[in-house]
Amino acid sequence: MGGGSLSFLTGKGLAGTPPIIANQTQSSSIWDGHQATLFVTLDSNSTRPFNYTWQRSDDNGVTWTNVLVTNNSNSLSNTYTFTPNYATDPTPQFQCQITNGSGSITSALIIATIFPGPSINSQTPPAGVFATGIGDTVNFSVQASGAQLTYDWQFSTDGTNWTDTGASSSVTYSTGPVGSADSGKMFQCVVTNPAGSATSGPVTLQVYTTPVITSGPTPLTQTVQSGQTTSIAITASGEGPLSYQWQENSAGTWFNIPGANSATLTFQPGYPLDNGALFQCVVSNPGSSATSSTATMTVTPSPAATLMITPGQGVLGSNNNNFYVVESLRLLYIPNGSIAPNLPYPAFVESTATWTNTPGVFSAVNPDNNTFYPTNAQGTVSTITGSYAGLNAAATIKGTGVPEW
Repeated sequence: MGGGSLSFLTGKGLAGTPPIIANQTQSSSIWDGHQATLFVTLDSNSTRPFNYTWQRSDDNGVTWTNVLVTNNSNSLSNTYTFTPNYATDPTPQFQCQITNGSGSITSALIIATIFPGPSINSQTPPAGVFATGIGDTVNFSVQASGAQLTYDWQFSTDGTNWTDTGASSSVTYSTGPVGSADSGKMFQCVVTNPAGSATSGPVTLQVYTTPVITSGPTPLTQTVQSGQTTSIAITASGEGPLSYQWQENSAGTWFNIPGANSATLTFQPGYPLDNGALFQCVVSNPGSSATSSTATMTVTPSPAATLMITPGQGVLGSNNNNFYVVESLRLLYIPNGSIAPNLPYPAFVESTATWTNTPGVFSAVNPDNNTFYPTNAQGTVSTITGSYAGLNAAATIKGTGVPEW
């Protein structure tokens, strides 16, 4: 016997059997947009005729609305058909009230869980033009939500007529090595389940030829003095636009040189930082790149400059135990406690131009390397002047603390 609540009508002259539910639809899952039919079937002993009232609740059974009423029916079975809408109510509830002249009964609660159609959450590459190089493999993927999903990858040459790639039921698709003939080809994925389908945004391939470095780097090897201006150059051709990025390897690792983005690298190498360093240029277009061979640079120290110290007066502004020294015409920053009074010092700031208002305290000159050591005297301002390679240099040096060695 089916479930539900039963009531009897009693009174003089009333006779018969109230409705008894023999079978009914159970709570189940259904697909969004697909018609579903609910039913109740009464026991044959129930006395005809019957009034059937189907009700629906969209607030978890708090309120009920009549959706279908069938009066004076002699049928032992009654149905209600509806089209689910996941967007308005993903879990509607239903029940059926049946009455006859002898009583009434309400069916057991029917909860319909609606499964929506697919929804594409993300895709790689994103929709639009994707640049790649000849011989590259392009990897596509989609992430979609929904149940019982299937995947159909397609390509097109005109954006209207699409052909299956043959790769289905996978969230990824790889093209294999592409060539010039693949430029302009479009790819998309159709994700499907019984409730519907969703299509990813089309991705159009733009296949570039690899840039060709036709000459350089020139020179392959060179020796320069620290602080002198020098250049290394290449020439390149290929499908553009071409971009350039010079790189340096001075400690076993390649790094990009900031601002070095033309076919010629012009800079002032320093000693010992750039001594023995390797240089190369990466030439790129939107889809591919080529790397030049390497150039090697030998950097020699700058010759000693003629310097003069003119003592002055001043007051320390702080006591944070930081010091500056001047080595030849190179300005080196020395944090307190990080060095002993021997060379070489770590170089953080370098210049062959003019230095002004630079903190530091100096007392003596090492004649072998023209290095000024900070003293423990405070409140002294020194001016250092000199020349190197035709450039005049001057600095006002002010102490900020006492070294701890």
